[in-house]
Amino acid sequence: MYTVNYRRVERVADVLGRVGVEGVLLLEEKVDPQYAYVAKVAEELGPGRAAVAALLVALASYRLAMRAEEWWKCFSIMVPSLSGPGVDGVYRGVIRFLEECQGSVIGREGKIKRVSRAWAGARRMLEQLASQPRLVVEQPRKVAEALRIALGEKGYTKTVTFAVKMAYYAVRPLVGRVPLARGIPIPVDVRVACSSFSSMMVDGPGYRGLVSNPDPARRAWGRVADLTGIPELHLDTVAWLAGWAPRDLDLEEARIAVYSTLSPVIGEDLARSLAMELCRRKCS
Repeated sequence: MYTVNYRRVERVADVLGRVGVEGVLLLEEKVDPQYAYVAKVAEELGPGRAAVAALLVALASYRLAMRAEEWWKCFSIMVPSLSGPGVDGVYRGVIRFLEECQGSVIGREGKIKRVSRAWAGARRMLEQLASQPRLVVEQPRKVAEALRIALGEKGYTKTVTFAVKMAYYAVRPLVGRVPLARGIPIPVDVRVACSSFSSMMVDGPGYRGLVSNPDPARRAWGRVADLTGIPELHLDTVAWLAGWAPRDLDLEEARIAVYSTLSPVIGEDLARSLAMELCRRKCS
């Protein structure tokens, strides 16, 4: 149903290669609201406990009843006040957050069960992460693999890879602008699916099918990572920041919105070029 257009992949990679890893890391710090909210929790709980909290919440970050920005704002307000001492206290705080935050109302019981299963099956790794937060930067695959096994999944699902990224966000203030290793696939949510489709890197019957069939989008962004040297979990930031616009706005308005978001950090010329490459057609 879906095919990867490698000519378009090369065009997107050409611009992103000029942005570079450092530029994308700056976008995360300056523009991504998820980073700001997770970093705020790291200030209150410390990077290790915050990494555990962000990771567990990320595993339940699907079918939300609010925008992602609002969800992570809710996380930043509620989780520090709900969490008790130690890593056990963080887990209990996350469960209470899932019980009380309006964003988790859809399928709440399933979200809580998923987090509880991850906690029970990956507790040893989570305790290590709490005490050695650099683990997620130095061995992200170890973190992802522990979660995959705990949840009984055959491969890395979008919430597992997203959980690694959110844990990393909690640790970034500690380690500085150190990128994650390559090889963990991009988490294909609705926004990443839209960016993959709107950029014309992936052709097929609309963008929503890529959420349940993410392999074509993963291949496209994986090739961008090969060509640019920017790890997939950092390319996710660019795709996510841009991925709402071609869905919610007219095409020219979408380009203006993406340009306005990116230009204060990466400059006008690169932002204009990237907006043009990512917003080639409406997401429908």
